[in-house]
Amino acid sequence: MSKTLRIRKNGAKVYRIKASRARVPVTGQVPTFSQYAETFIEQIMRIRSENTVLSYRRVLARSEGVWGKLRITDITKTMVKAYVAGLQEHYKYKSVCLHFDLLKNAFRTAVEDEVIPFSPMQTLRKPAQSKDARQDETDRAYTEEELRYILRCMKNEKLEYEALVYLIADSGCRRGEVCGLTWKCVDLDTGEVCVRYNAQYFPGDGVKILAPKSGKTRRIFLNPEALRKLQAWKKDQEIWCARRGIPPCKYCFNNSSGGVMNPATLTALFRIWGKKYGITGFRPHKLRHTMATISISNGADVISVSNKLGHSTPSITLDVYSHGNEEAQRRANQALARAIYYIS
Repeated sequence: MSKTLRIRKNGAKVYRIKASRARVPVTGQVPTFSQYAETFIEQIMRIRSENTVLSYRRVLARSEGVWGKLRITDITKTMVKAYVAGLQEHYKYKSVCLHFDLLKNAFRTAVEDEVIPFSPMQTLRKPAQSKDARQDETDRAYTEEELRYILRCMKNEKLEYEALVYLIADSGCRRGEVCGLTWKCVDLDTGEVCVRYNAQYFPGDGVKILAPKSGKTRRIFLNPEALRKLQAWKKDQEIWCARRGIPPCKYCFNNSSGGVMNPATLTALFRIWGKKYGITGFRPHKLRHTMATISISNGADVISVSNKLGHSTPSITLDVYSHGNEEAQRRANQALARAIYYIS
């Protein structure tokens, strides 16, 4: 499996995965797990986005490290159960489910391809989520008061960082989407933002620009306060570039040389700010959850929030933010009660 580089008209580098020849042995020989994993990925490429394929390859790489040289027919249900139990010790529940579902899909496909007679995961149930994990899921967003405190704290930081945090809190963009955001994708007059790129770091290759996680471009609108921060930072960034004798930055948030920011740098900055201001679990994705939770809790319709987040379907938004939707329903009930039952 290799990658080819394609340059769009606007100059953006977009990496497209190129299929390699399948490494499954000749007919009559049972492939190893690694060999069939390659075949499985090539089939997935036909129906999934580039980002999804890269994610699946990273997931399968871990299981290949355990079973890679084993013949796929030698992998038993007991071995899979032990592997999944090991995942639960190192990964969060959502990641464990991703590993579980992908492996189950791979073994099911192997049965369909008549590579194995039956799947070792055929009767294996997905691990249950612990009560503590469910509590973590509902606590992963900040309250309205906590978010106001965060935004007040950011007034003590550089304008660039203040604008960056305001943008994430207001738009709910993923960290890679923020790092990959270009000024051409931002209308500083109307506040319309086109989320078209997603910056990802690859060891040995550096930061690459891919499509958003869903594979689709989406348009969102910033609130006036977040837009003002971005407008002010644009002017400061132009001064920063002029002083260094370099062309105006293409990206809204740049690295020290004026290029695209590494998403890992963004996470590191959040960690520093969290310690500095006593903000628990401060990370970009938590601001994304906060935007969605506060929006839904205050009556925003789920479809609009889903489109803003870039979820493939509104059902994903409902599943993830069910607690916010419950609060929105309570407020709707209160409004109904005031209108009907308490009319003098």
